[in-house]
Amino acid sequence: MIEFNGESLKDNEMNIINTAKKYSETKKWSIVEHESNYLLLSPHPKCESLEFDFTSGSKFEGSIKTIYAPESVHIEIVDLFIELKKLTKYLELYDVSGKWDNEFKVDLSFELNRFFELSTKIEKNFKLTKSQKLMEGAPKGDIQYWTEDYHNDFLDSDIIKHILSENIRDSIYLMSSEELHETLTNKHNSVIGLYPINYQDNFFHFFVHMAFLWAWEISNVKGISRRKNNCIAFASALYDGICGEVLNGYVNKKHKNASDLLLEIYKIKGAVDQDQTIEILLSLAVYCEVIK
Repeated sequence: MIEFNGESLKDNEMNIINTAKKYSETKKWSIVEHESNYLLLSPHPKCESLEFDFTSGSKFEGSIKTIYAPESVHIEIVDLFIELKKLTKYLELYDVSGKWDNEFKVDLSFELNRFFELSTKIEKNFKLTKSQKLMEGAPKGDIQYWTEDYHNDFLDSDIIKHILSENIRDSIYLMSSEELHETLTNKHNSVIGLYPINYQDNFFHFFVHMAFLWAWEISNVKGISRRKNNCIAFASALYDGICGEVLNGYVNKKHKNASDLLLEIYKIKGAVDQDQTIEILLSLAVYCEVIK
């Protein structure tokens, strides 16, 4: 699997299209469709098509599954993006082979310094009263989620859970699993299916979906797909942060970068207090581009 999102340098959209087209010809890929601002390629019969679409502007994104094609095809596609990077303002790639990461290693020392400056870019006008309470007759899974501390090896999960619940909506009650499911289904149906919906006895699903919803509500990012991907990356990395490790793999490149950074902070600091937890929560929201 390869996932990508980027933005071309000014007036370079046609350059990207032409470069990708010429590259595909050298690799004997099939050109399915070609226009001045659109290109659809088929690198191999056993992998998905690769699309570059600039019909709506300079930004482009997409994904391509390569699992059934030869490994060499996957590497060829990554090599194409390596060649295209110089034509972009930014280009992010999630590549299961690791080739992209080896080519463009993240300087963690630089990223760490930058990370702790990010919390100043988001307004600290959220509530944290811990005055919300469980609804009477709450199901067992809800009671476990809200009363038991889960992990806390690094970030304070109790503080984060209350910040999420209190700032998603006004209520005297903690958010229930039923309310969370209904809200996501009615307002943000695109996230349903990221993980199987099973909140009872499952802290992971409950927490990640609450974190997604909180991020979505505060996000000012334009574009539904990009906003969704950034919020998913934030929620998944935040879960890794309270666990102190990656337990469920990576959903995209932004998630991987954010988790790597959080785990590096964990190595340096160990368990952090309430104030540091809040600072990291806010910095993570900016780092994952939930807030621009």
